[in-house]
Amino acid sequence: MKYKTNFNMNFYVKHYLCILWCFYITGCIISVIFVEGTLISNQDFVQNKLYCSNMANRFFMLLSNNGIVALRYTLFGVFSFGILPLFYSLYNGYVMGIVFIKGSMFLSLPDMICCTLPHAILEEIGLFLAGYIGFLLSYHIVLSKWVVHVKGIVKLCFISFILIIISAFIESYVSMSIS
Repeated sequence: MKYKTNFNMNFYVKHYLCILWCFYITGCIISVIFVEGTLISNQDFVQNKLYCSNMANRFFMLLSNNGIVALRYTLFGVFSFGILPLFYSLYNGYVMGIVFIKGSMFLSLPDMICCTLPHAILEEIGLFLAGYIGFLLSYHIVLSKWVVHVKGIVKLCFISFILIIISAFIESYVSMSIS
């Protein structure tokens, strides 16, 4: 006998990327509303190290950081049935809101948008795809169903990786070069 539930799994699978965006934007809003504009001192050190590095080193530092974050998204998705990437998106949005607050002390809103928008959208899409891949893998492990076939998951991995590379390139060679 099959039990019916009110929770529609197909809806969750189809709209998971939108849900990740909503959590990200919520994190941005929370930080803008509730934070005084201070970052952890370690974050300041990392930012100073990035800005003082040459562009190639900066690119590889950003690429390795974003690669680690993407791996976390994937692993969190696998081990939590897609729940932990939602909270990781909330946290990343929160950090982005803090960056906007701190940047607004030195830059105008159009300058902030020019410094973040070129790479941030591609970076977040790449990271969210990594979380989606983890969710799809956990869906298969738990329910023994492939929502997306293995070829599709490999394509998603490739797209995620390419987006992260492109965003790191844009961030290091374009966004961080705007003065």
